[in-house]
Amino acid sequence: MLRRSSTFSFLSSTFSFLSSTFSFLSSTFSPLSSRHSARGRLAPRLSSLVHLLVIFSVIVLGVLAVACGPVGDSSRRPPLLPMQPQSPLPSAVAPTPNPTDAAICARYPTPPYPISLTPCPDYLTPPAEPIEIFTPAPRPTPIVPIVIVGPQMSTARGNTFRPVFISKDYTGSGELCDMRPSPDGQKVALHLCNTEGMSLVIIAPVSGGRAVGEARGGWFRGWFPDSNQWLLMGDHLEILNSDTGEARRITPEGETVTDAAVSPDGKAVAYTIIQGDRLKIIDTAGNLLREGLAPSPRPGTTPDLVTWSPDGQFIAYIWDQIVGQFNNYGPLWVLDVQTGKQWQLSPDEVFDSFPTWAPQGHRILVVRRENMDDESADFNLNKLVSNLWVVDADTQEWRQLTNLNGQGAWSPVWTPDGSAVAFMSNMGNQLNGWLINVDDRSLQQLAVDSPIMPRALSVIP
Repeated sequence: MLRRSSTFSFLSSTFSFLSSTFSFLSSTFSPLSSRHSARGRLAPRLSSLVHLLVIFSVIVLGVLAVACGPVGDSSRRPPLLPMQPQSPLPSAVAPTPNPTDAAICARYPTPPYPISLTPCPDYLTPPAEPIEIFTPAPRPTPIVPIVIVGPQMSTARGNTFRPVFISKDYTGSGELCDMRPSPDGQKVALHLCNTEGMSLVIIAPVSGGRAVGEARGGWFRGWFPDSNQWLLMGDHLEILNSDTGEARRITPEGETVTDAAVSPDGKAVAYTIIQGDRLKIIDTAGNLLREGLAPSPRPGTTPDLVTWSPDGQFIAYIWDQIVGQFNNYGPLWVLDVQTGKQWQLSPDEVFDSFPTWAPQGHRILVVRRENMDDESADFNLNKLVSNLWVVDADTQEWRQLTNLNGQGAWSPVWTPDGSAVAFMSNMGNQLNGWLINVDDRSLQQLAVDSPIMPRALSVIP
């Protein structure tokens, strides 16, 4: 407003000055016009000059008046030119908010925040209706099965061991599908599962007490030599530490793992993938060391039940030929880790499973199934018909260890000295643990009154 008033005052002063000039010129040149009328030239010229000066002054005043506009409220001043529609400028793309941060900022639009987020970014503007933060219910602590360590026993060679099993009175979820003591004999990995897909791994002290490790939805696949780290298999492989709780993935994205095993020195992991076309060996950082391609034609659907020899020279596995059953059965094969050579050990048309290397040498123990046509025997162990066999991987010579006459054996484990085998059996229509001496095949019952949960047992020194 002050600027417009100054402009108006200047225009008024200019107009007054031009008017005064006009009057002065008129009064000055009128006598001259009469005095020199005889000549007839000066007056017309002066008159024309005055007229031009007046016209020029009027034009200048008009232009200035239009440019400055009338004095008063500028909001009522009409625009000089009609406004042209403008296309909006492209706006910057807001970063995608983290859903958790967005939810927290919606609930806490001003400090203090329950997380380190000060202040909430502009793109996390609270919505009209606050987002409710979902707080999952606390996961129930799993019931730890009671680990029972049996009395000290002796083999025929005079070496001692203690059987380890789970009481049949366990009331938690699933049943015992696998049990593996740690190398130092202080912990035991218990794998609980059922046919509906439930899978739970619990790491518990052998002496009893609370679990020191837990994993849901995966399968235990072996201890590392330090007795703290262990291998977990889901669709991929992770190394977990029962002391620190650390978990570290070692297989790449996009691979689906079907089985795995830790090397005796803990420096490598052998595993198979769902395509069934190879067996891969990696180090504990996930770097590929070597792989063995499947023979052609393939002897089964996928290689499974992978296990290393004690010296790390060979890997034994089963080519699974029975799709859709609870356990894996097929021919036993062996891979030479250094040369990559593979060969079949099982005779044709037999169904072997649970390959287990002896603590010394290259002997492999297997369960040979004899009633594959009865699928109910996978779930009703009283119907299982099978025997234990031993093969020497070097000589490829087989020897039948048990002769159970229409009854079954499963989950075999060698004693530490390799002179005997503990196993589960339905002999006498009673599920129980037994011990067989490898040399003379004499039998000894491990437990009385059947207190053992039937799927698995183990031994410790």
